[in-house]
Amino acid sequence: MLLVLLGACEDTADPLGVVMSAETQGALLLVLDRSGLPGLVDEAGRADGLHEALEQWEASWDMTLTEARTARTGVYALVAPSLADGLAHDALAVATDEIGNALAIIAGLAPDDLAPSIERRVEVAAAAHQRARAALEVGATQDAVRSLLAASDALREVTPRRLATLLRAIAEDALGRIVDRDTYPEETLQRAERLLKGVGSAIAVADYATAIRRAYYAALLVGAELP
Repeated sequence: MLLVLLGACEDTADPLGVVMSAETQGALLLVLDRSGLPGLVDEAGRADGLHEALEQWEASWDMTLTEARTARTGVYALVAPSLADGLAHDALAVATDEIGNALAIIAGLAPDDLAPSIERRVEVAAAAHQRARAALEVGATQDAVRSLLAASDALREVTPRRLATLLRAIAEDALGRIVDRDTYPEETLQRAERLLKGVGSAIAVADYATAIRRAYYAALLVGAELP
């Protein structure tokens, strides 16, 4: 497992980027405190009114990709009017700049440092970031909020924690689809189950490299289709 520290700054507005490259999967660690949904809700002072939406957003990170993206798109529509009303233009500009800074850090990486799955999400984030900037310039605040959230979440999808939970969900889904356990050696299934149990314990102590590795090999053992 290779950890490449790209930059650290005392200014918390600047993201910290770390690339995790392995034979399993790649992950990109970015600190995005101001552009994600929790940060925007806090900045707008709407935690009470958007509590249910926040719970739905949090729950989406334990879903498979298709389910998660559908759920989050629904959340964006729910929160956009309230956040657009509660956030000052400057706050949205700062959040948009945070995404821009993150994308600039990623752009500084060598081409071979990023896995294809990361590159695809970075492209999605960059496009959403451009939409957010354009919407903010013309005062289309709700559109800016939706695009900003889409950009932030596209980058969050390739963070180590999310990659570990995604791989675990994929492996668990594949394991649950095995109707006839006789089609797999019992030892193989038991090993996959042990690996999946170990994913949670690794995540709990922020050992994401181990969590990713365990979830990945569990998925391979049960023949799961990986992203």
